[in-house]
Amino acid sequence: MLRDRTPGVRELARHLGLDKSGTTGLVGRAERRDLVRRSPSPHDKRSLLVSITPEGQNPARRCATEAEQQIRDLTTHLTAHLTDEQRSRLSLLASALVSHHTPI
Repeated sequence: MLRDRTPGVRELARHLGLDKSGTTGLVGRAERRDLVRRSPSPHDKRSLLVSITPEGQNPARRCATEAEQQIRDLTTHLTAHLTDEQRSRLSLLASALVSHHTPI
């Protein structure tokens, strides 16, 4: 989530399915490892925004690459019995579903 946006702690907590105090602790540990930084929100001085640091980009990229490979492997396994035409149609349908999804 931090690769393409700078959410507030509350929004990050909602996205992770954690309470605010648990997320604050998680962010604090990541901040001590220089993976993220907290900064005041320009819109609400009581809120903090969380952003990924250059140091945090490397593990985020590795994780994304690993997840993409696992998805490719799973997709290959699950669609092995389909014809090329069926796989193509499935890909188009999946793309249509994802393109209309609004991220949290």
